[in-house]
Amino acid sequence: MSEQRLRILLIDDDRVDRMAVRRHVKACALPFDLTEAGSCAEGAARLAESTYDAVLLDYLLGDGTGLDLLPQLGNTPAVFLTGEGNEEVAVEAMRLGAYDYLIKDHDRNYLTILPATLRNVVSRRQSEEALRASEECYRLITDNVSDLIWTATLEAPDVEVSAEPQWRYTYVSPSVKRLLGYGVEEFLALQLADVLTPESYRTAIDVLTGELALEQQADPDLDRQRTLELQHVLADGSARWFEVTVVFLRDGENRPAGVLGVSRDITERKRTERELTRYAAELEAANARLKELHTASQGATRAKTEFLTNMSHEIRTPLTAILGFAEETLAEAVASSAAPHTLEAVRTIIRNGEHLLKIINDILDLSKIEAGKLDIERVACSPSQVVAETVRLMQVRAEAKNLPLRVECPGPIPATIQSDTTRLRQVLINLIGNAVKFTPSGEIRLVVHRPHPAGDDETICFDVVDTGIGMTAEQVSRLFQPFSQADSSTTRKFGGTGLGLTISRRLARKLGGDITVTSTVGGGSTFRLTVATGPLDGVPMVDTILESPSETSASPAATSGQLASCLNCRVLLAEDAPDNQRLMSVVLRKAGAEVTTADNGQSALEATLEAWRSGHPFDVVLMDMQMPVLDGYGATRKLRTEGYPGAIVAVTAHAMSGEKDKCLAAGCDGYATKPIQRETFLATVAQFATATARA
Repeated sequence: MSEQRLRILLIDDDRVDRMAVRRHVKACALPFDLTEAGSCAEGAARLAESTYDAVLLDYLLGDGTGLDLLPQLGNTPAVFLTGEGNEEVAVEAMRLGAYDYLIKDHDRNYLTILPATLRNVVSRRQSEEALRASEECYRLITDNVSDLIWTATLEAPDVEVSAEPQWRYTYVSPSVKRLLGYGVEEFLALQLADVLTPESYRTAIDVLTGELALEQQADPDLDRQRTLELQHVLADGSARWFEVTVVFLRDGENRPAGVLGVSRDITERKRTERELTRYAAELEAANARLKELHTASQGATRAKTEFLTNMSHEIRTPLTAILGFAEETLAEAVASSAAPHTLEAVRTIIRNGEHLLKIINDILDLSKIEAGKLDIERVACSPSQVVAETVRLMQVRAEAKNLPLRVECPGPIPATIQSDTTRLRQVLINLIGNAVKFTPSGEIRLVVHRPHPAGDDETICFDVVDTGIGMTAEQVSRLFQPFSQADSSTTRKFGGTGLGLTISRRLARKLGGDITVTSTVGGGSTFRLTVATGPLDGVPMVDTILESPSETSASPAATSGQLASCLNCRVLLAEDAPDNQRLMSVVLRKAGAEVTTADNGQSALEATLEAWRSGHPFDVVLMDMQMPVLDGYGATRKLRTEGYPGAIVAVTAHAMSGEKDKCLAAGCDGYATKPIQRETFLATVAQFATATARA
C-alpha cells in the first residue's frame, strides 16, 4: 500500500531556498504535493484557496514576518523556519502555536530531517483532533445520556484497608438533576452515605472494600467490574432503585485510583419483578389446576378413544354380516332372475349399510385428525394417474344422473409429486361426489393445473367445477364446520353427515395445501384443492392426463381361481361372531378354500399348533383380534413363542390409528378390517396362501 501523500504549503521569499526544498522533495521521491508562496500576502491567499496538511513558514518575508502569519493558519500545523542563530524567534513561534521549528543552515542540512518533522507534526495534529473528537463525544454522551455517570474516589487515599473508607464523588453527569433532583455542584458536595439508603450503603461499602483489597494486588486478570442493585435517596427524600455498574480505575503506576460508575433507574423493573413474582405464584397455582384438568382431559380422551374403538368394533362386526350376506343374496337373486322389487330391496340394504359404514369411517377419520394421529406419507406419485383412477371410480355415479364428467389439463403439470396417494384420492372422491350429488343437470369438470406455471411455486391445483345448485356466502362460511351443511334441508334432501368437507379440508392442509370455494346460488360451485408438490427440480412436465390403468385388484372369479389353484389351500378362521364366521366361511369355500373354524383364541391356538405339529399346517390363519377366552393378540403371541412360522392375518373391526401396528407387533403378517370387501379379502388370503405354498 503506497504512503499517503501530504499537501505541504511552503511560504518563503527566498527563491533559492524554495528551489532547494523542491529539488529535495523530488530527488528523494517524497510523498509531498508542494505548493509555494513567496510572501505573507501570497501565503494568506493560498490558505484561503485550499487546505493543507502542514505549512513550512519562513520567519523573514518581504511583506512581513512568519510570526504575523501564524494566527491565520487556523488548525493547520506549522513548522517554523528561522535563520541560523534565531532560536529566540523559534521559541516565540512555538509560543504562538507553531508545532516545531527548523534552523536553516548554509549547507541546508535541515532538509534531511524535514520529511520526518513534517510527518510528526501531521501525526500529532491528527492525534489532537482525534482526542478532541473523543473528548467531545464523551462530553456529549455524559451530558445527554439517560443514565447517571459518575466517578468517586477515597477521601483519604492512604486509609487502611481494614478501616471503612469514605467515598466522595468527583464527577457526575448532568442527568443527576433529572434522576435524583440534585444539581451537579450540590451532588459533588455529598458523600456516598448521603445518597444511599442505610441498607444499600452497607452493601456498597462491603463490595467496594472487598474489591479494593483485591485491587491492591494489582492482578491484571482481575474482573474490575461489579454490578449492584442499590436504593438511591433523591433530593426530595424519596428512594428509587438503581442498577449500579462500577469499574475500578488505576493510575499510571497501577495503583487503585477510584471507581467509575453507571447508575440506571430500575424502579419500574423492580416493581415489575414484584408483580411477576406475584403472577408466578398465581400462575403456579393455575398450572397446578391445569395439570389436574389436563389429567382429567387425558382420561376423557382415553375414554373417547376407547368409546370410538368399541363403537367401531360393535358396529362393524354386524355390518360385516349384513353387507356380506346381502351381497351373497344379491348374487344369488341376480343368478336366479329374482323379481325386480327383491333385487331393489337387497340393493337398498347394501346401499344403506355402505352409508352407515361411511359415517363410521368419517367419524374415525375426524377423530384421528383431531388427535393428531392421522399419518400422512410423502412418496412419489403421479397426479395424472390419481386423477384418472378417481374419475374412473366416479364415472358410474355421474352417468347415473346423465352428468358428463370431464377432465381438463390447460397447461403442463408435474409427472410426479411427493404426496399421499390414498389421502389425495380420498379428497378428490369427496369433492367430485359432492359435485355429482348437488348438480341436478349440466356437467362436472375436474381441472388440473399449476397456479403459477412459470414460477417456482411448489403446489398443484385440482378445481372441481359444477353447474349445480350453488350456495350463498353465508352458507359457504359454515361449509367446513363438522356436522354442518349448507342448510338444515340439505341433509333431508341430499343426505350426508356434513363431515366429508371438514375431513377433506383438514387432509388438504396436512398435504401442504387447502380447499377454497367460490359459489353462486343457482350458478354452481368451484372447489379448489391445492396440494404441495415437494421439490420440482428435475421433474418432467406432462400436459395430458393418463388413461386409468386396468383394474389390478383381483376380481371375484380371478381370486376364486387363484385360491383354488393353491394346493390343498387350508384356512383356519378364528371368529367368535357366528354370523361373521358363517359369512367368511361361505366366501372362502366358494373361492375354493378348505375352512376350519374356531370360536375363540384358545381354540385357534390349539388347532393351529396341532395341525402344524402333525405335518399338515394351515396355509393361512385368519385371526379375529377380539375373542373370548384368549384374544387374537394373545393367541398370535403364543403361536410365535412356540415357533409357529405360518402366515397369520389379523381380521379386526377396530379401525383406530395404531391398530394395524399393534396387530403386526403381536406377530401378525397381514391386516384386514371389517366389514370385509370380498375382492380385497380374498386377494389378501390368496397372497399369504400362495406365499406359504411357495415356502
